[in-house]
Amino acid sequence: MKEQAIQNLFAKNRECRQLLTIIEALQLPDCWLCAGYLRNYLWGFLSGKIAEVPITDIDVVFYDPTVSVEETAAIEAQLRRSFPEFPWEVRNQALMHQHNSAEEPTYTSTFDALTKFPERCTAVAARMKQGEIELMAPFGWQDVCSFRVRPTPHFAQNDQYLAVYRQRQAKKSSGRKFGRSC
Repeated sequence: MKEQAIQNLFAKNRECRQLLTIIEALQLPDCWLCAGYLRNYLWGFLSGKIAEVPITDIDVVFYDPTVSVEETAAIEAQLRRSFPEFPWEVRNQALMHQHNSAEEPTYTSTFDALTKFPERCTAVAARMKQGEIELMAPFGWQDVCSFRVRPTPHFAQNDQYLAVYRQRQAKKSSGRKFGRSC
């Protein structure tokens, strides 16, 4: 599936457009909807099971070194109050390098942070900018569109990260909906 077709698919989905519009209104720098929601929607569409698409969380990522963990939590809390129908998770990627390892260098952008996600099929993002949907996928959309789950090069690089990747796969395999999970 080509990127333009993916953009069109997201644009036709009322819920996706609503989420992207809410996220755009936050006016956070380098801010995107990413990961599971987008992957699950594509998998549901491609498998013909769109009515069964689970909304496990709405991952909002942005990059701003001046915004603290507490301020990020306040943004998430505000979204949960304003739009309680969605399970929001907001993460400032300027701080997320610490999530992988104490030795991890600080990420330089949201794009850089996506390259450090555990799975390629969740290292995808979309945002609304001046009425147009933009996509970002450092590894492309092939893995998502092929229902393929594999680690990003960053997670494939060492045994510690691969162990985390495998634990995630084992944990999520019990909740599979579309044949694969990530």
